[in-house]
Amino acid sequence: MPSCTCTPDQNPLHKTTSDLLAELQRAEQIICVMLNAMTPAQKLKAHAQLYAVGVSGDGMTRYRERRETIQAAQTILAACAVMACGGAA
Repeated sequence: MPSCTCTPDQNPLHKTTSDLLAELQRAEQIICVMLNAMTPAQKLKAHAQLYAVGVSGDGMTRYRERRETIQAAQTILAACAVMACGGAA
């Protein structure tokens, strides 16, 4: 991904997107570690609780939804580097 050289003052969307992307990537790491530490029974219980509150999506960890959002944020940052900040791809 191209690197952006703008400052947060020049392009607040870049900073917001960058912060959101970093948080999603940290959340993904936390989810993977927790899943690896959980027993099958714990995973079933967590899935049932997440389903009951309506946040499970296609799967308990919302992997597909999270990956799509991460890719969208990366696309925005790449566009920032090429268009808004005058960087080269």
